[in-house]
Amino acid sequence: MSPERVLYHIDNQVLDKINLGQRWDDIIEYLTSNVKRYKKRDAYIQVSEKYLINNWERIEWKKRMTTMLVIQSMRRISDIKWISENHNKFPRYSSHKMYKLVSLKDKLKANIC
Repeated sequence: MSPERVLYHIDNQVLDKINLGQRWDDIIEYLTSNVKRYKKRDAYIQVSEKYLINNWERIEWKKRMTTMLVIQSMRRISDIKWISENHNKFPRYSSHKMYKLVSLKDKLKANIC
């Protein structure tokens, strides 16, 4: 599984929660509990995302997946916090659409770099 697939997996989880009508705070709590659970595992290693991606094939599968899940979940937690704070500035957009715009930002940023 590639780093992009990990982010896709997390995005699908968040979108499922949005479709179920959960509030932003509930989704943040869900992701935070996942991060805590993943960090307790022996497979979690504390490295930067850049290091992880540059050494992707050299790092054991379980370690890279667990670590990438933590990194990407943390990224989505900060994105969702931004959405919840700024959602009133974009009244036309639903929660689903706001989240999709944030994930589009990541995809565009990845293609530029």
